Order: sequence, then structure tokens, then C-alpha cells
Amino acid sequence: MKKNVVGNGTTNDAGKSKASRTTSFSETTTAAAERAQQPAGGAGEDDLVKLLMALTALKKGDFTARLPLNWNGTAGKIADAFNDVIERNERMAAELARMSRVVGKEGKISQRASIGEVSGSWADSIDSVNALVSDLVHPTSETARVIGAVAKGDLTQTMALEIEGR
Repeated sequence: MKKNVVGNGTTNDAGKSKASRTTSFSETTTAAAERAQQPAGGAGEDDLVKLLMALTALKKGDFTARLPLNWNGTAGKIADAFNDVIERNERMAAELARMSRVVGKEGKISQRASIGEVSGSWADSIDSVNALVSDLVHPTSETARVIGAVAKGDLTQTMALEIEGR
């Protein structure tokens, strides 16, 4: 998937770590010149415009937007965190699309969502999707089990009419 870098900078591919970033001499000198024009410890107006453009793209659902990787200091940490959040959103959207295809269309009802090691609301969201799939699959599985038993002549199988009070 193409990454949309807002401003000057490079992006890392999904498999590369942030430690493996490389910049050319011209990128380094250009970035140094830009930083020299910025207030000490703060982001320059151009960086804030790039941040606003990236946030606006994210708000509109564009998960390809990225901030430049060549920012340093606090601005660099903001860019790294922003890019990580967008990448996680991108993975979540891809996983939901996968679940729609494999469970909803292909009928693989044992599939569950996962976007890797996550915590907080990310984990809660994945748990909610998986609970939804389980809740929707359970009545279908129970019905199939009883119909299968009846087809084999076993009329002793029963199925609860209410599941968890519903």
C-alpha cells in the first residue's frame, strides 16, 4: 500500500523498524536548515501545517497519510506516535474487511479478528468484534447441530430457545 507522506521525509515499509531509517546528506542538511529556523524546542509553522494536513487526512479516513520520519526531538516523537496510530487504524480496517470476507461471505465461522499485540481500547474493539461474531454464530451452530442429529435419527437432541436471556 502506498504511504502518503505529508511534507518532506521518508516512510518506512511495514516490515522495517524505525531504527533502520536512512536519510541522504541533502535530506539531513535540509532538515537541519529547517530546524535552525524553528523556535528552540518547538515545531515550526511548516511542521504544524504538515501535522494539520495529516490529522485532517486521518479524520477523513485516509490511513495512508504519514508524517515525515526525519523530524527530531519532540516533533519526531509526535510524528512517530501519529504514524503508529495511523498504521494501527490501517491494520484494524484491513482486519475488519478480512473478517467480513471470511466469516460473512466464505462462511468460515471459526475465524476471529486479531491485529497483533494490542491493549486498551484497541484490544476492547477486537474483543467486541469477536464477541459479535460468536454471538451471531452460536444460534446457527446450535441449529445445525440439532438438525444434523435429527437427520441421523436422534430425536433426543434439544436446543435452548433462549440464549443468555434472549
